[in-house]
Amino acid sequence: MSRSKPTRTLRIISADAAVQITVLNQMLKPVAHGLRGVEVKLPPGLYEARFAAGSSVREQLVSLHPGHEPKIVHQDPIAFASAAPLNNTFAEVPEQSLAAEKMSKKTHRRIGRGGKLLVFVRDQDFRARTNPARSVTLHCGSQEIGAIDADGEAGGGSSHEHPPWAGCSYELTPGSWRLRCFAPGIGAVEQAVVVSPGWQTQVFLQRRSYPSSGRGRWPDLADASILMADPGDGFQAGLDDLRGTELARQGLRDRRVVISAKDLRAMVFKKQKNPMLAIYGAHLMIQEKTPDRNFIKRVIKNLRELVGDHPDVMALLLWLSPEAEVGSFAEPPMLLSSWSIIVGATADRPELVPRGSLSAAVAQQIISTGPWLRWRTTQPQGKSFSSDENRIPLGKAVANVAEALPDNREVIAQQASRGHAVEREIISFARQTGNEVTSVSDADVIARLGVPRTVAEDAVQAVMNRLSGLP
Repeated sequence: MSRSKPTRTLRIISADAAVQITVLNQMLKPVAHGLRGVEVKLPPGLYEARFAAGSSVREQLVSLHPGHEPKIVHQDPIAFASAAPLNNTFAEVPEQSLAAEKMSKKTHRRIGRGGKLLVFVRDQDFRARTNPARSVTLHCGSQEIGAIDADGEAGGGSSHEHPPWAGCSYELTPGSWRLRCFAPGIGAVEQAVVVSPGWQTQVFLQRRSYPSSGRGRWPDLADASILMADPGDGFQAGLDDLRGTELARQGLRDRRVVISAKDLRAMVFKKQKNPMLAIYGAHLMIQEKTPDRNFIKRVIKNLRELVGDHPDVMALLLWLSPEAEVGSFAEPPMLLSSWSIIVGATADRPELVPRGSLSAAVAQQIISTGPWLRWRTTQPQGKSFSSDENRIPLGKAVANVAEALPDNREVIAQQASRGHAVEREIISFARQTGNEVTSVSDADVIARLGVPRTVAEDAVQAVMNRLSGLP
């Protein structure tokens, strides 16, 4: 009769919440994993504990000897890259952290009342002479509301002992605003920034060099760190919850779940002071194979009490209940994850993205990288041809394109080159499937095109209009 091998409990704890822990054996094969903490029974031997925080990885060797008491391993906070000047992050500059904290308590410009917005841009180049916030502008509707470098303040740089920073603190009417800045190789890029009643939305950007920009350095909107705080508290560089929030954002960027329901519950429901953590966390959780729908429902309820009908919260509600009353998304959400939910839902509810809205206008200009929904502003927007009254199934609409396509491949290629990316995809789809596309559901067509239904309808009509003019 064989005897089982002795085991000992290994308990691993990380100081940061949103840290992925993996335990590997001597063959470097994973034997356990978890978020923030791991507890596992293992045979005595040599193991490696691996901690991943954002793009940073730390490793500890663990020698597990026979014994009855648990072997406990602690991991201190891990430095990781962040645009926000948080304590114990890479390129931490105390002067920039202090400047952001002081700026968050000020109001440089008052445009409305009820909400606040802090935009803070920093650089790590001591030699920089230009304002880091140059090219960053605030927009609402069709108007440019302000330029961050002109409205706010700046410091540091070539004549100081620390690298430069610049920013502005606005008081605004709650709602959807937009930040625009220049991106080398792309041009002007925008993204939505939502200001909630009674809260300060905090946007942190880092200026960096780009391969296509020569010696120039530009703010990186793609990796913006966005937080929220009570206006009375402002930004606090040493707040532990903000580290977890930023790591959760980076988890969305990297498409990996980095925060557990237990930690989210502890940080959101007990303190109720960190809406962005809950938004990031919930958007991470819906990506799991079996999301905890009841818990996500509680998170949504809590968030609506905190920030109202924030578009990224309403997108979560739409994911949870496709028939829920969520209004329309005439203004784009902040997160790319929200946009994907909204676009998919327009197959059955086209009114979610109204014709002629900003969301419809930017749908064909989306830059699909990073956690944020960003779009180009330099290309002309498509014209609206269709109407809600003459709606037909999208499969049939694409089949009509297939029937109208000429036999000459050169002519087809010429027609495709004249349209936007969505129009080119419609022609490609029509050529690939022919009349068989009539059996494809509206949801499948929208998933293929990646735009709201109203935009897809207009793009199909634009293609048909050009094809009808062919000899």
